[in-house]
Amino acid sequence: MNFTTKKTIKISPYTLCQKTLEATHSHPYLGLKFCDNLRWKEHISEVTNSCKKILGVIRRNFKACPTYIKSRLFLSLIQPKLTYGSAAWIPSTNEERHQLDMIQRSAARLCYNNYSREASVTQMLNQLEWPSLDTCRLITRLSLMYRITHNPVDIHWQDHLTRPTRMTRRHHPYSYMQIRVNSATYANSFFPWTIPHWNGLPHDILDIPDYKNFKTAVRDYLN
Repeated sequence: MNFTTKKTIKISPYTLCQKTLEATHSHPYLGLKFCDNLRWKEHISEVTNSCKKILGVIRRNFKACPTYIKSRLFLSLIQPKLTYGSAAWIPSTNEERHQLDMIQRSAARLCYNNYSREASVTQMLNQLEWPSLDTCRLITRLSLMYRITHNPVDIHWQDHLTRPTRMTRRHHPYSYMQIRVNSATYANSFFPWTIPHWNGLPHDILDIPDYKNFKTAVRDYLN
């Protein structure tokens, strides 16, 4: 697979054990569907289709269960699939975001057995106290940035990020310089997308020395 955002590319043949490898445009790896154009449309489609099947199983087998049981089923079986690996990927279009959000909204209707067009799904989500998928993805990325900053993961931020040369009131000892981007694809990648959100966190949250307490504080702050 050749990763590029160019419209026209020259693909060179690769051989292994004197056999030419077949070129491919997409391939699954560690639960994510990577595409050669660096987009996540196929991955999002596969995730939403998988979640629809699980929703169908819950609807058929747990329809008579109380709301809190169906809510736990969603939070344990479906929400993790919708956000898995979201430090690496993020929906880049409103259509992709809508695909993912519709799974959560369908699950909310299922929890209350309410499929009326006049019913407010937003109100159902508020009553269930489910965080939005955008919030879940943001928490995932901020949590990884915390681990990178404090070095419990083998990613050397010095190779990718720089500290501000001049400290102002807006800056914090853990702040990073914003990365300049020249494409939407790069803008949605981990470091360029996460840095503004990381720098915008309150200083008392960034000062938390424990990862679990940091994640809890971020969740409370965003909700």
